[in-house]
Amino acid sequence: MEVKTYTMADGQYFKVINKSTNAVIIYGELTESNQLVTIHKVEFISEEQYESERPRIEPNSGMQQVSGEAL
Repeated sequence: MEVKTYTMADGQYFKVINKSTNAVIIYGELTESNQLVTIHKVEFISEEQYESERPRIEPNSGMQQVSGEAL
């Protein structure tokens, strides 16, 4: 299993895709102070694509925003 590390030098907006099922696991944004470490496929996308595709958390929906998730 190959683990890869990505930084903002690779791109700012991304989606992580399950390498077995090809389903999108998560959308995210890298900053200067963080990195993404994963065994899954990563596709860097435009800000416009990120804003249009990522799930929105609606107020009072019972969903919580997750950060610092290990993928």
